[in-house]
Amino acid sequence: MQVALNYAGFHVAVDGVFGPETQGAVVAFQHAVGLVPDGVVGPATASALGLY
Repeated sequence: MQVALNYAGFHVAVDGVFGPETQGAVVAFQHAVGLVPDGVVGPATASALGLY
């Protein structure tokens, strides 16, 4: 997911840790693509990131 966020232009460290930096990037990504910006990588967010 961190790699996908970076690819989408939301730069975070790729360290395998879902910390505050990653959560902030998820919220920013969700807001940018019109999803509810809740910081949770559920099915809609994962799909928008191209993870499934």
